[in-house]
Amino acid sequence: MGVLKATLEGYGPDPRIWWRNITWRMDSFTSDHPVIFVVGAPRSGTTLLQTLLQAHRECFGIEGETGLFDWQNLFRKERLHFGLEGDALKSAIKEASGRVDFMDRQIARLAAETGRRIFIEKTPQHVMRLPVILRSFPRARIVHITRDGRDGFCSAQSHRNVPQRRSVSAFGHYWRRCVRAGLAFDEDPRLSRIRYEDLASDPEATLRTLVTGLDLEWDPNQLDPMRRGNDARARRTEFSRLGEAISGSRIGRWKNELDEAQQQAFLQIAGRELEILGYEEHEH
Repeated sequence: MGVLKATLEGYGPDPRIWWRNITWRMDSFTSDHPVIFVVGAPRSGTTLLQTLLQAHRECFGIEGETGLFDWQNLFRKERLHFGLEGDALKSAIKEASGRVDFMDRQIARLAAETGRRIFIEKTPQHVMRLPVILRSFPRARIVHITRDGRDGFCSAQSHRNVPQRRSVSAFGHYWRRCVRAGLAFDEDPRLSRIRYEDLASDPEATLRTLVTGLDLEWDPNQLDPMRRGNDARARRTEFSRLGEAISGSRIGRWKNELDEAQQQAFLQIAGRELEILGYEEHEH
């Protein structure tokens, strides 16, 4: 009930906002644009992967998350609406029949402006909305990136926008929920799954395999740290390493940062998922 209550409070008291959110989610529009959705649990490397894919010569995106398929208020001012503000944003919302139509129109606009064809969308929690996403975007590809949830919890301590960071139990349950949602689509050919640990340890080989699996030609410029450093998020504390060379220095940090009780609590909640994903160093 806590999550539901927080979600409902995010809509505010205005019934018009409630109704607008409902109607926008009832949109039956389908988009023909090719979109790659990057999804995963919080602090799993989704932002890093988003910037790497957006650096490809055929791809483009925005500096942030659309959040168009989660359950929060789609119209609150904190959302990033594809760079639109003021009257331009009001007009775009009025013209669209719903969230998919809105997204389709903005992708078309940005594709024309950039001369690129594939939109990279990154909203981690969209991992739990894959059925509606794949129904709305028949040409979509999904990239599910996973990371050892114990490292994810450690990383979340520096990220104020991850509410589950307050306890290892809360984070463990949410991490398990995200992982299970992604694993449910493992047999779907539209989904590719990679591990943050592989990307961090061998970025070129891992990214090359992913990119070619997405039917794109390998573009070595994707690994240029300068391209990631130009992203405005690199100036924020929680993304301070975005403009640095990729390394595996943060892999296994949980061994030093979590006490025995925290480690055991996470294992009790999500030990099975750790094993499935290949994070075998969890037994004591």
